[in-house]
Amino acid sequence: HGKLHITELSGKEICVHEVSALKGKKIILRTHGRNMEPKVTELIYQTASLFENIEKAQQWLIAIKLHKKRYIRDQIQMIERVIENNNAFDISRALDYVYANNILSATDFKAYLDYIRSEKIHKPELETKIIRLNPLSASNNTQMELEPQKSDLTDYELLFGNN
Repeated sequence: HGKLHITELSGKEICVHEVSALKGKKIILRTHGRNMEPKVTELIYQTASLFENIEKAQQWLIAIKLHKKRYIRDQIQMIERVIENNNAFDISRALDYVYANNILSATDFKAYLDYIRSEKIHKPELETKIIRLNPLSASNNTQMELEPQKSDLTDYELLFGNN
């Protein structure tokens, strides 16, 4: 079984694949979907700059790198895609949560952002209305003159059996 060399017209090699003896088997290199240009540390600093709190984001991304060395590029690319589709306030809130709870996964970061969005849909923000009341104003005097209803204590004693 040989190797398949894929090159540009100029002759520059793009990639090399192992040729499979099995019929119909897909041969995929995981690196084809990844951005291989910048180094991982550069990617971390680039991605951290997309957050409002750059220092906290860098620390979190470095922790992800230490936890998931093999998949750090995939993690960073997913975080970048998630950041593009969300507003800065929600991203900061999600970063605070994952950082505080030591959550080291782009998938969990995305899931928390989805939760924040669903929370907003289910709980529309209520508008606060402040009404200033003056107990001495003439308009409310009718309510001040009302006497509240009173209960007889014997009714309670009968209910609770304390005769």
